[in-house]
Parts: sequence; C-alpha cells; structure tokens
Amino acid sequence: MDSRKSIAFFERSIAAGHPRSLPITPPQPRPTGRIPSTFKFSMHRLLCFILLTTSSIQAESTAAAVRMEVPVPDRFAADHTGGDPEAALAAWWTTFGDATLNTLIDDALQGNRDLVVAEARVAEAVARRRAAAGELWPQLGAEGRAVRVKPSESSQSGSFSGGDASNDFTSTLTASWELDVFGRIRQGVQAAQARAEADEEARRDVLVLLLAEVASTYLELRGLQNEQSVVMDNIKSQQESVDLTRVRRDAGVDNALAVAQAEGQLATTKATLPPLTQGIREAQHRLATLTGQPPATYLQSLSAPAPWPTSPEQVPAGLPSSLLARRPDVRRAERLVAAATAQVGQARAARLPSFALTAQTGRQSQEIGDLVERKASLWSFGASMSIPLFTGGTLKQNVKAAEAALHQARAGYEQTMLLSLEEVETALVRHTESQNALTALREAETQARTTLTLSTDLYKNGAGSFLNVLDAQRSKLYAQAQAVSAQRQVAISLVGLYKALGGGWEVVAGPSQVPVSRKKNPKKTSAAHTPTPSPNTPQLENQPPQNKKTQRSAPNP
Repeated sequence: MDSRKSIAFFERSIAAGHPRSLPITPPQPRPTGRIPSTFKFSMHRLLCFILLTTSSIQAESTAAAVRMEVPVPDRFAADHTGGDPEAALAAWWTTFGDATLNTLIDDALQGNRDLVVAEARVAEAVARRRAAAGELWPQLGAEGRAVRVKPSESSQSGSFSGGDASNDFTSTLTASWELDVFGRIRQGVQAAQARAEADEEARRDVLVLLLAEVASTYLELRGLQNEQSVVMDNIKSQQESVDLTRVRRDAGVDNALAVAQAEGQLATTKATLPPLTQGIREAQHRLATLTGQPPATYLQSLSAPAPWPTSPEQVPAGLPSSLLARRPDVRRAERLVAAATAQVGQARAARLPSFALTAQTGRQSQEIGDLVERKASLWSFGASMSIPLFTGGTLKQNVKAAEAALHQARAGYEQTMLLSLEEVETALVRHTESQNALTALREAETQARTTLTLSTDLYKNGAGSFLNVLDAQRSKLYAQAQAVSAQRQVAISLVGLYKALGGGWEVVAGPSQVPVSRKKNPKKTSAAHTPTPSPNTPQLENQPPQNKKTQRSAPNP
C-alpha cells in the first residue's frame, strides 16, 4: 500500500471513530541506503495524526465508561392521581396555609448552619476548579537575585584555583507552557468541574432535607399540642365524673369503690401529659437549632396551641424519569460519575509523553549599574518532552485505581436511583394508608363519644354501672388521641412525599453557584450511554488560546 494512501486511510478511519481497527502494514525497507521520498511525512500531518488519535482514544474511553444498567419504570405503582407534580412541588410548604411555618422556613434558610457549610463547600470546589483551569494557561514568573561570591582557593585534593570575590546581579522573567496534547490537564479540569457541580447538588439536597425537617418538626409540635389539648379536655371530663361519684357516695346512692375507680382513671390520664410536654419541648428546641437559634428561642412564641394547618389530600408523583432528573441526590451521584470518568482519562494521560515550551529573558552583570547595558541582556527559548519510561508500576496502578473509583461511582449512582424510586413508592403508600387510618379513627372517635354519653346518662339514672362509664372514658380518650396522632402522621407523610419527590430547592436555591460555560454548541452524547443530565450543568470555561489542531485534540467538555 502506498504510504500517502496509508496516511489518508488513517485520517479517514480516525475521523470515523475507529482508531483501533486499522490494518496497519509498515513499509518494508529497501536495499538501498537512500530514504525513499514517499516516507518524508510532513510535520503538520504527523501532528494531526497524533492529536486525532489521542482525542479519539480519550473520547472512546470517556463515552464507554458511563453506561448505566438501571431500568426505570414508566410510572409509580402507588400513584393514583397522575398529573405533573412541578406546580405542587414549587414552594410546597405554603400549601399548608400556616404563616408561622412560612416564617420558620425563612429563618432556617437564613440561619441554618448545615446550609452554610454546604455553601462553603461549593465555594471551595469552585475555587479548586478555577485553580485547576489555571494550569491550561502559560505560567509566568519573575526573579531577582543579588549574590556576592568568593571562589574557594583550595579544593579537598589540595589543588588551587584562587580567585577574588565578585558580585552577581540577575533579574529574569520566565515563562513556561505545558502543551496539553493528551488532555491530562483538561481531564483534571473536567474532574474538578464535575466535583463542583456535585457539591452544588449536595447543597440543594441539604435544602430539600432542611425544608422537610423544619416542616415535619413544626407539624409534630402542633400535633403534640393538639393531643395535649385532647388530654386536658378528658381530664376536665373525668374530673367531673370524680365529683359525680363523690356526690352519689355522700348521698348513699353509690359506694366508695366508684370514687376510687374514677380517681384512678383521672390519675392515669394525667400521667400522659409529661411525655407530651417533653415532646413539645424537644420539637421547640429542634426548630431553634434548625433556624440557627439557641434552644430556648421558641419556648414562648410556640407554646400556645394553634389551628391545625390545612394540606392537600393528594400530590401527583409524576414520571419516574422526571424524578431522577429533579432530585439533587441523584444528580449529585451522576456528577460524581462524570468526575470519576475524567479522572480515569487523567490517569491514562499521565502515562503518555508531556510537552512544554519554556522561555526566559532578563539581565545579568557583576555590577548593578551595568544591568541597563545592552551586553547584560540574556534570553533563552526552548521546548522539552518528558516520557515516563519506568515508574515501578505506579502509573499503571493509578489507572486501575481510577477505574475502580469509577466503578464505585457508577454503582453508587445506580443505588441512588433505586433508593429514590423506593422512597417515592414508600412515601405514596404511607400517605395513602395514613389517610385511610385517619378516616377509620375519626369514625371510632365518633362512636366513642356516643358510647360515653349513653353510659353516663344510664349511670346518672341508676340504670347502669360506673364500670361502663370508665370503659367509655378510656375508649374516648384513646380514640381521640389516636385520631390526632393519625392526623399528624398524614401531614408528616405528605412532607415526606414532598421530600422524596425532591421538591422545594428550585424556588429557594436560585441559580447554580458553579460557573457555566460560554460554549454555545457543546457536542451531544447518546442518552443511552450517559446518565441523566443535570439541568444547568456547568462546563469548562476560560480556555487558553489554541490553534485549530489543538482544539481538535481536546475532548469535549
């Protein structure tokens, strides 16, 4: 095969994306000592071949490394509402119609310390990404030196090389630029960029968890206060029963046994108050911590019971595919896969040669006054190449370690996807069944009230036993407490559903803190071979000036 045709075939094959399927047949040497003209390759064609080959290898390794194996269902099995959840998820806490809850949410967004830590991590990751991008640019440095030197008059062997002391004044400006031919630096920048995006998604996940915890703690507080009110009402009713039995005993209609039974029931009911008070205080302390305040901040302002917040009965869950694109924890896991993929490319590029351009200019003389003279100028310009020939297997093992880290990231991403789907299905079932339980308990409460009224009337008229009244009181108290607890569980399960759907961060988080690329038309990849893309995914920015060949060799961000 003619050598020029071979080069053309190489270029066409590489452009088609098949760099490893080339039938390479090296030319046979001729008996004459003269180099044939057909083997005189042009420099630009050789450079093009090297750059295209490395670019294709990087693109192939990157694209093949992010294939996922998690099947996503078409719909949630427990979702019976249908519809788009986006409108319901936006500022979902406002659907409870409680001004106090809205104020607590605002205070938490301003003062929560976990959120401050998450924001600082994002700022740190952005700074590290910019530091990594700085290696793409030429590095400049300046140095000044003033030294007085006295040569040795005698070496250890006894020879003499006498000399007088002299001065050495030097001022230099140095420049160096590593040509990122194989993408080692760019892969590092991409890894840092993906980690910054992962930290941004972690910050949003903290927001989702914070909103849910503030709302659920507040609803827990109001539920315990309502249950406390129920117990107080029952204590008042049972105190009336104690007074009635005492009157009947004094009148000789009843005996002391009924009085003892009534007083025992009253004491048992009063014993349920301390745990409720403890739970109320704990919820108040927790709300103060979540909002960044001392624990006793809300002991007074949240001590009085308030009307129970209203809430929608059903929330559409939407499609599982939209869930995976919305939940910050899933998007964070996907960004960690992207970071691990870039680190694999970086580790592989470290085994390849590195090229650099260096330059130096300045002044040097023995007298400081001569630095301005023309003869004191100095300069140098050159290029260097470094090839790792033997490292004891370090670079090879670094590649294996990076590939193992990528495997971990992929498995973690798939596990996060499965857990997110599980959480939504469980939240849907929990919310539905808690509503069913509340309906049944409200019916039981109604029947218990009726039973207590009838048994009390019979006892007053002397037609019934006081034991029936005691049983009716216990049943009423239990049914009321269970109904209030179920009402609280319905509201908390609704908050859990909002959290499982990843709602709330879009409204309060604002735009991404990670800088977004100015690149207009990034290369698209196949959805079947890549994880679910994150909205507003930042890409590389501040690229150094390059010629066309270098741009073709750079992997797509």
